[in-house]
Amino acid sequence: MTTKTESRVSLLRESLSSASVLQIELMKTKKINPLVFVFEGVDDFTYYEQAIKHCSFSYRYEHIVAKGKEQINILYNKLLDTKNHNLLKNTFFFVDQDYDNFSYITNSVFNLDVYAIENCLYDHAAIESILIDELKLHGEKAEKRNYYLEALTQSYNNFVNIMRDYSHYLFVCKNNTLPQEYPSLSPYFINVSHSTTIMNRELKRDFSPEYSQIVSYPEEFLCNTDHLNDSQIIRGKYVFWFIKKWIMAVKEDINNNKVHSEDLRLSDDFITIRRLSQNCCINNRLFKFLDRIGEQMKSGVPS
Repeated sequence: MTTKTESRVSLLRESLSSASVLQIELMKTKKINPLVFVFEGVDDFTYYEQAIKHCSFSYRYEHIVAKGKEQINILYNKLLDTKNHNLLKNTFFFVDQDYDNFSYITNSVFNLDVYAIENCLYDHAAIESILIDELKLHGEKAEKRNYYLEALTQSYNNFVNIMRDYSHYLFVCKNNTLPQEYPSLSPYFINVSHSTTIMNRELKRDFSPEYSQIVSYPEEFLCNTDHLNDSQIIRGKYVFWFIKKWIMAVKEDINNNKVHSEDLRLSDDFITIRRLSQNCCINNRLFKFLDRIGEQMKSGVPS
């Protein structure tokens, strides 16, 4: 039977091997274009492709997609340790914060200041765009749109109040090596309407006794999240789930109240990271990061 330690060692070996694969891909890509952006995954690029355009970044770049943050961490530290300036020059990495207890502070790595890219999608301008276009709340129905946007704030605040305590539990588990799986959200646990969000059932806690013991000794364990805001403590995938459920709840309310002459017939397939990120507000930290890259490219000074 495989122990937890053996499993971790196996995962580390896989990460080291895959980091070498990522390094080879980076070498090949830099022969095509010396300016390379490395993203954690496919969804991350989907968000950043739009966010970078919003920042009016004018330099052409190639991108590669890693297999998660750990692969990027290992590769980046390997390049630093071996002083591989050729690969580090004009190569930039984009990572989520997650529940990690460290953040990159370097000109080569853009470290999100929220849990993950999905947290950035809770953006009223992005959600309003869907209300205007797909849900057809424009023109004489603008007042109804404004009503829903006000209701969004209340429903999201309910969601945050529900999720914050559980997110603290997940944070403690992650940072104290308790292997709690991140559960998927569903209406079985949480019900989202256009104006409110309520909890139906408690989410799974496999390590409640251990968690209680840890938080009883905050000076000995990493368990303080008072410094984290809602976007830093609540997982991005949970926020994205809420957005999709809320938009579909608005659709149902529109149909139930006969706001349009014909019912809206939409599934939630159209609510994608790309669709939302197209209308998200400019990420000011990303703007400054890219502006610095632009200045480096202009002057020829390596990163």
